[in-house]
Amino acid sequence: MPNNHKFVSEEAYQGYIKNRKPEFEDILLTRVGAGIGEAAVINQKLEFAIYVSLGLLRPFKEFINPYYLVIWLNSPIGNKHSQKNTYGKGVSQGNLNLGLIRGFVVSVPPLAEQKRIVEKCDRLMSLCDTLEAKLKQGRDSNEKLMEVAAKQVLTA
Repeated sequence: MPNNHKFVSEEAYQGYIKNRKPEFEDILLTRVGAGIGEAAVINQKLEFAIYVSLGLLRPFKEFINPYYLVIWLNSPIGNKHSQKNTYGKGVSQGNLNLGLIRGFVVSVPPLAEQKRIVEKCDRLMSLCDTLEAKLKQGRDSNEKLMEVAAKQVLTA
């Protein structure tokens, strides 16, 4: 559960969720500020509300795997669509227009293929995480070796 959160009145909460209540496996898309166009699947069952800085996407899950759609949205081609449809870049923090998001042309293979793509990406990301951890471990070991070597040189 997120630790950094704010509370609003029940009345305000009901107003926020009236037309946009986030549900499990919906997609949140950053519309305003840093990271415009970044997407994530809601992978926990939580009661919460979103504000205008996020877009709520609810794909037809019988046709589109939400995890596949997030991979596409976060890909270079998805980022290109987001950047192309962001108003006010350079003048303000920018705003990704929800109406234009609905017009994104997304390559959608059959559902079984989407699932295979997601599984392959998950395996590759896991491999990347493992490699990153090993690189960090190697850097940490190198730093310790350099500290020991420097102490030996200075005390000799």
